[in-house]
Amino acid sequence: MFSTQTMKQAEASRRPIIRILKRLLKGFGALLAVVILLAAAENNWLGYAWRSVQLSLQSDDTIYGIGNSPEAVMAAAPINEDGTVTILAVGDIVRCPKPEGIKQDLTTLASWVGLDDPLDHAKVPAVQTASLTQNWPTAPILTLGDIVYRRGTPHEFADCFDPIWGDVSPRTLPAPGNHEYYTPAAFAYFDYWGQQAGPERRGYYAVRHNSWLILSLNSEVDADPASPQGRWLAETLADSSEQCILAYYHRPANTLRPRSAGSEGDLFAQLATANADVILNGHNHFYERTHPMDSTGNVAAEGGTVSFVVGTGDKGSRYDVEPADFTATVVFGEQGLLRLDLGDDSYRWAFHSTNDATVLDNGSRRCGSV
Repeated sequence: MFSTQTMKQAEASRRPIIRILKRLLKGFGALLAVVILLAAAENNWLGYAWRSVQLSLQSDDTIYGIGNSPEAVMAAAPINEDGTVTILAVGDIVRCPKPEGIKQDLTTLASWVGLDDPLDHAKVPAVQTASLTQNWPTAPILTLGDIVYRRGTPHEFADCFDPIWGDVSPRTLPAPGNHEYYTPAAFAYFDYWGQQAGPERRGYYAVRHNSWLILSLNSEVDADPASPQGRWLAETLADSSEQCILAYYHRPANTLRPRSAGSEGDLFAQLATANADVILNGHNHFYERTHPMDSTGNVAAEGGTVSFVVGTGDKGSRYDVEPADFTATVVFGEQGLLRLDLGDDSYRWAFHSTNDATVLDNGSRRCGSV
């Protein structure tokens, strides 16, 4: 057995080690706290927390953002001589240039302390898309998600998106994409657009215009039939008396290049079951038009829903993909936007390249046509 003296000596010899360990743990704890704080700031959790407090103290969020209601945006669209209304659609719009060095990973903090790089418009292809919209200076613009890259932060909206797209924002009807949700609850997206993004910061809303029901939906949140969005969509479709239905959201359900799943499958099935005429998506950085399809994603024998992928706001990409039975037309490597002319019981489409507004795909179809 150890003597009392031996035990005391052993205890005394351990004390310096314990003190060193305590100091190390204390230092590690402080370092960990700093790392957590930096991560929270960089990922905009601090901004989200502060914004949540602000929202809880006010009765609505219309003091932020542009402030036009979706109904007001669409109501301002003029009637063409042939009785149609022109709208434009494009997604995946402004890709902000990457900062140099460590600022690539600390973009939010760099902007806070004034170290962010000034935006060089010559390096942002979306300038060409914004210029192309001016060919139709009064047409509402449906934005199909991923409006600003890389993370849809307040800094990116204020310093990257707005200088390029701000002039046409008042006539824009937005829908969110996955990059908007890289910030918590896509709060920067909802702050920028205000009530123009629809009510209650939920990311989906409806606009009725002449014989058209126009639905902006959210493929980044749940849309199964039991979800709030699914129930709202079912009620909206059931109450609709419009002859034609157009819906738009970010992720395509049927495309040459399937990618990570959101709620696009549920949205497409519900819309196609209700005989929606047109669905517009982004997410893939090329242009694609499908044949009319049924709710199961097969080419329809009659009727059917036509989908367009228009993720070409920043640039068009090229992919080595096999053709699909449902694809009617695909255009790779072109930047551009889709023009739709909505009639009382039909629509025309044209995909315009930013290269002299050249038309690369066009056609027309009656609503509910066989």
